[in-house]
Formats: sequence, C-alpha cells, structure tokens
Amino acid sequence: MTRVATLMRRALLPAVAVALVACGSDTPTVPQAAAAPLIATSVSVKQTGDAPVKLVENSVTLKIDDAKLINVTLTAHSTATRAVTMSARASLYDKDGKLVGDATGGALQVQPNADVQLKLTGPTPSGTVSSATFEFTTIPAPTPLSG
Repeated sequence: MTRVATLMRRALLPAVAVALVACGSDTPTVPQAAAAPLIATSVSVKQTGDAPVKLVENSVTLKIDDAKLINVTLTAHSTATRAVTMSARASLYDKDGKLVGDATGGALQVQPNADVQLKLTGPTPSGTVSSATFEFTTIPAPTPLSG
C-alpha cells in the first residue's frame, strides 16, 4: 500500500467510527417535567371596573398553546355611546387566590352597543388557573380618515 493511501485510511478511520456509533438504534430522549394542568376543569370568571363594557356570559375560553402561552378568548359588549378603543386585562388566580398569570388584548373602533370578540394572550401561568378577573378600559376611538 502506498504511503498516501495509508495516511488517508488513518484520517478517515475516526470519521467512520463516529458515523457508525451515531447510527445506533436508540432514540435520544429528553427528560420532561411532570405534566401539571395549567387550567382547572372549571374556571370562575368575574368582571371589575367601571368601563362601559359588559363581559358576555359564558363566552370565556382559556387555552394553553404549543408555546405554553395562555390564550383567552371572550366576547365583550360595548355600552359606550360612541366608537371606542377597548382593552382588556385578565388577572388569573389559582384555587387559593394567588395570582399565577395575566393576559392582555384589545380591539379598535368598537361601535356602540356592539359585541366584539377579544383575544388576550400572556405568558405561561406559574400555577393552575382556577379563576379569572377581567378589567376593561375604553378610550374614544379616533375618527377614521376618509380619503
């Protein structure tokens, strides 16, 4: 065998060995934390504040998305006398009343006496959500430009 062939075989031998070891049949696994529910089976809901908004009964849903963020969907009814920009904050509590998360969102140009679906988002709750308190704020919506 030539000297060049011997050197090439020696250089390739470690790479081939690594490739063979990497082709093992065992699938690598990553240990996961024990799954704990982040949303209780039943979540009580209430509204606070004095904004001209009424939370529509039985319209609240809470879900955890693939990124483990909290997503809250609800319907709100505007009782304002003109179009408003509406914002909402959900304060999320565990069964002991400890704050475990929050979610925020809003809508523009909500017309008087209209229902609007709001989608609130927030970080992963730090415990199991058992109740939610919603606070709404409104400001007069700017007049849209006509062109």
